Amino acid sequence: MKRSPRLTTALLSACIVAVFATMLSANAQNARGFLSVVGTSERTQESVQVSLYRKMVAVVIGIDRYADPTMNLEYAVRDAMGVRDTLDELYTFDSIDTLFNEQATRANILSLLMTTLPQRVSEDDAVLIFFSGHGNTVDTATGPLGYLVPHDGASNNPVNNISMSQLRDDVSRTIPARHLYFIVDACYGGLLTRSAGTSAPQRNIDYLQSIAEKPARQVLTAGDTDQQVLDGGPLGHSVFTGRLIEALRNATDYITASELARDVKEKVFTDAEARGHKQTPLDGYLSGTGDFVFIPKRRNLLAVQREIAELEAQLEASRRDEENAARQNNERRQAEELQRQAETAEKLRQAREAERLERERQARAAEAAEAKRLADQRSRQTEQKRLDEERRLAELRRLAEEERLKRESERAGMTLHEAVIRHKELRERIAEVEAQVRAEVEQDKKLIRPPDIRTVDPKDEFETTAEYDARRKRLEEGNAQERDRHRLESAAADANLPDRIAQATDGFRKALDALVLREYPLSADKIAVKLGDYDADRGLFAYEITLDGIPGLTSSGILPVPRDSARALRDAEQGAALIVAVTGKVGKDGAVSVGVPSFGAPNLPDRFPGKPGVLLSPEAQRLIAELTAAGTTDRRRLDIGVRLAAIGDTRRGVGVEKGVPDIDWVSVSPGGRITINGTSFEVQPFSLARYEITNAQFEAFVNASDGASKAAWWRGMPPNVFKTIAASDNPQPNAPKTNVTWYQAVAFTRWLNAQMKEANRTLEVRLPTEWEWQWAAQGGSETREYPWGDWRDGYANTDAGGLGKTTAVGMYPSGSSKSGALDMGGNVWEWCLNEYDAPYIIDGLSTNKSK
Repeated sequence: MKRSPRLTTALLSACIVAVFATMLSANAQNARGFLSVVGTSERTQESVQVSLYRKMVAVVIGIDRYADPTMNLEYAVRDAMGVRDTLDELYTFDSIDTLFNEQATRANILSLLMTTLPQRVSEDDAVLIFFSGHGNTVDTATGPLGYLVPHDGASNNPVNNISMSQLRDDVSRTIPARHLYFIVDACYGGLLTRSAGTSAPQRNIDYLQSIAEKPARQVLTAGDTDQQVLDGGPLGHSVFTGRLIEALRNATDYITASELARDVKEKVFTDAEARGHKQTPLDGYLSGTGDFVFIPKRRNLLAVQREIAELEAQLEASRRDEENAARQNNERRQAEELQRQAETAEKLRQAREAERLERERQARAAEAAEAKRLADQRSRQTEQKRLDEERRLAELRRLAEEERLKRESERAGMTLHEAVIRHKELRERIAEVEAQVRAEVEQDKKLIRPPDIRTVDPKDEFETTAEYDARRKRLEEGNAQERDRHRLESAAADANLPDRIAQATDGFRKALDALVLREYPLSADKIAVKLGDYDADRGLFAYEITLDGIPGLTSSGILPVPRDSARALRDAEQGAALIVAVTGKVGKDGAVSVGVPSFGAPNLPDRFPGKPGVLLSPEAQRLIAELTAAGTTDRRRLDIGVRLAAIGDTRRGVGVEKGVPDIDWVSVSPGGRITINGTSFEVQPFSLARYEITNAQFEAFVNASDGASKAAWWRGMPPNVFKTIAASDNPQPNAPKTNVTWYQAVAFTRWLNAQMKEANRTLEVRLPTEWEWQWAAQGGSETREYPWGDWRDGYANTDAGGLGKTTAVGMYPSGSSKSGALDMGGNVWEWCLNEYDAPYIIDGLSTNKSK
């Protein structure tokens, strides 16, 4: 059996998770045949080795002497050699190909780049291409074209030049390397770039891990598209290449292309500006999102020290041999020993120099790390001061707004429509303030000092195992304390969140409380009244009131009026002079309710109070009253439903009005949190149909011109699901519609939603989710075992009653849920919007929806 469609309107909410990371350092290593870097992850605080390349290859091109001697330069080859020597000395390039002067013809350059290199490198490699020489530009109708000028090129004839587009579109695609980096020290080199770099350089092992497998084609040029570049820079090179070499030599560890570009661009711009020139290096991407990494050569300090010890021992042995040779008066051997001694002494000097340089590098790295730590600390302090000032200003504004809204909420003479607007404003403001406080807490957590995680250096040759274990244990304990400190400070910020929210929203909530405790009159111009036919035998008018400005809210009932006054009321209605007085209230959840109205006319001294309810025939009233009697049997309830169908069941929420189902909505409020199969869900306040959808109401969908035959209601569903709509087990108009598929139930709600919008009723009509249905059935947070509480016979149509069939809707009024919804236990099973076996899955059109 299945649930018939029960409809709901609901609000949705969303949450933001911010993840924060801290920066850690990394060291270069070689692992499993790949050039790698090792560092500590900011996310996991564990050591991470990132494999980057199988090999690194460089091509260095420099041209001072051109076939046309009027084009000769002074610095280009010197710049290229400086780059070559820096790469060879400090970085792990497997090979560095050079083309200088006469070698750097157009044919040789393109042969190396498009034939030789593609055969030597693979998709696991990195390639650097450096060019120093002339650049040229030619204006065309569609913009400037840029060229690099080889040895046999010319500035006035681009035939033998190499175009920037050829490098961009041919060379960069032909070379299969994962990362390809063009560095161009030439005039107008900026024409090579396609898109400027937009992301700030990052310095952590997690960033390297994220971009290690991502391909990239990157560019760094000495100047912009319309700029000439300067010579006479640092280290005897051009301004651009001098700063490039300086940055590569000053790097204390690996350096990415984006980091290199940031350093070089800032310094070159400043150097040129000091000389009254404008030179703006450009960096960017031709394609991809990775980042080229310069991996430095590393010599382990312990290995250097061991080499020193070995060389010192060799020198001592050589000296002893020298003394022996002198004693034996062997001049030849003495000369040979002197030569070996000199060579050994030179090796010792070089080893000591390497040791000195390594110690200096480590000292610089330590100084840089300390400087960064202090800078981060100052940055956090400055940011905290700024946030404190902003929050103080926001708090003052909030207090002023609280006072204004409180005065508004307590203002005398406020109408119901004004109260509804004010209630919405307060609810929205509370939500905004709560979101603001949550954002402030996340900002505070960002400013918490990150854990200072230290790595364990390898065991020293002269360190005992016990000493190493003790040192490692001290570091690990310190790291654990740092992680605990950071975790506890973050947890403390989260724990303080509810109190901060309560304090920040207190004034608004008090204003809201003051608003919902009052009754408000409705303006006469906002009330539309319709009197039904007068029942002269019983002295009754049926009436319906519609409130303009509060969509979907109506009030209906019966109005006892003597015959001598009834005609006056009718005349007043027809002359638009009917006097109606009614008050309303706004609930905490925003639901609006109205009191019982009173009616009058200008020529009538008396007012006539109405009565809520629907005008029913005397027989219908007796039958419905019988349903509330404790002794009414299940069989009698079945018969009452049949009789109501026969005489016309006019109960509100059972039939159809003007071709649209007349739904009687009940409010399920407040919301809360509910757990189903171990999964917790948040339920917002919503409205639910009091009765299950009846045959008459579903038939309105089937027969409407824009109903079941309209393809829009079946979008996204399998074909032919709407072709056959089965008959219900009980065909009475007031019985629940059964034997509908989940797809047919969804199509019905889509159609009804459109009818509501057409009637200017701002509701979202859909099937309830599993947790919304459960929340309404169990009475919210009360968790009743049955909708009415403990089990009682005669409260629902179940197997115990022995009927074996469905009754009309609402035949068990004593079995209503807390919200007033009926038949939530017994009679028929009902459809929900989401998966039954996995209620957290709401995919809209899955076939596993049975309940």
